[in-house]
Amino acid sequence: MALIKCPECGKEISDSVEKCIHCGYEVKTEKKQKKFPFIIGIIVIALIIICVGIKLLSGRNANAGYYDNNKWGTSYDDIKNKYGEDISESYLSNGALAMYKEDFNGIEGIYVMIQFEFDKDGGLDTVLLMVSNAKSNMSDSEVYDMVIDGLTESYGDAEKVDYGLSWETDKSIIAAKQYPGSTDGTMIVYNKKGE
Repeated sequence: MALIKCPECGKEISDSVEKCIHCGYEVKTEKKQKKFPFIIGIIVIALIIICVGIKLLSGRNANAGYYDNNKWGTSYDDIKNKYGEDISESYLSNGALAMYKEDFNGIEGIYVMIQFEFDKDGGLDTVLLMVSNAKSNMSDSEVYDMVIDGLTESYGDAEKVDYGLSWETDKSIIAAKQYPGSTDGTMIVYNKKGE
């Protein structure tokens, strides 16, 4: 508590009173705003803006629908260099690259063949995945459901189309279909979205 002068009579009064004890003048006390909470508030708002910005930037490729972050138009050589000895010429399609994994989504025994296809200018425009339960305890339907759940988690609800299910993203159209029969498996196709 400090003493201040009354603006009316000039006598000393406590800074905590609302009226001067000498003349009755109503002293308008301005509450001092503390700067510390204000600065903390500004910092918190700035951190929120930064976090939202990072989230938006990091989600760009996921919203684009690229397979393994391979952007459309990536060259044949860049794909080959990225995967090194794991990738080779595809026997299914001229000018395409393919690789095989025995642990799709980290699950042993779920095989996947991944084929990268290129347009006439040599830029990546399609990625085909054939997923099979070759040596797992999962049924074909369970593998298919796992694939659909993963795609739905990444890209939202699917649209039912003649050939199966489809997702449309900022840069891609992704389709999935189960192929029962002698070649049991699930096919996933990532296609470059038309400009």
